Amino acid sequence: MSGYPFSDSVPVAPTTVSGRKQPGKKARTTPLAKRTVDHKVFGHINGAPVGSKWGTRFECHLSGVHAGGFMKGISGCQKEGAYSIVLSGGYEDDIDLGETFTYTGSGGRDKSSRVGPQTCNQSFDHPPNKALKISASTGRPVRVVRGHKLDSPYAPPEGYRYDGLYQVISAKLDAGKRGFAMCKYEFRRLPGQPPLPVCGVPLVLKSKRPKVQRPNVKPVVTPQSVESLNQRASTSKLLGHSS
Repeated sequence: MSGYPFSDSVPVAPTTVSGRKQPGKKARTTPLAKRTVDHKVFGHINGAPVGSKWGTRFECHLSGVHAGGFMKGISGCQKEGAYSIVLSGGYEDDIDLGETFTYTGSGGRDKSSRVGPQTCNQSFDHPPNKALKISASTGRPVRVVRGHKLDSPYAPPEGYRYDGLYQVISAKLDAGKRGFAMCKYEFRRLPGQPPLPVCGVPLVLKSKRPKVQRPNVKPVVTPQSVESLNQRASTSKLLGHSS
């Protein structure tokens, strides 16, 4: 199978009595739910319209909107392109402007920490990064999910939200804030989708009022107006001397 590996079945999670593991006994394990929706689609997923929300990343995985290793930020195939990404504030070089954003690729961190600081360069040879670079060439749409940890006015107040389809309009290797080479991608939202919420409130663009062209009227000077101005000047002068 092409692309980087993923699993439809999430590893089992331990269940315990009263939330604690009993000494000397192994905790029982119960398999978590399996995803039944095919996520390998370039476009929307049936049953998950734009604006869909999930409390956890695992629930988002089950919907098929972002799957294939649900804790990874990029889901896709290195031969066909990316299916979806998650914007969750994982990299300091991300810049979110709503309708457009700069997304940082994967890799370059200490393997012992998924969210640690950058320690080395990124590369387009890394399968997830290569998938997004392919998307920049093909123009195929990519599903975008925003998470609550994202430092952006467009982030949901909690959980995760599906914000629709974007296109990768460019992919380049550029220096990051810490000096390492970073894979950076420019995304642009496809038109005709529901407006993005800003701090949980849908963004409604205000229509600009047309400017009213005022007529250029020149003042009319008359003997009466000149006399009135002279009287005002004389009165102001007298008041100034009296003070």
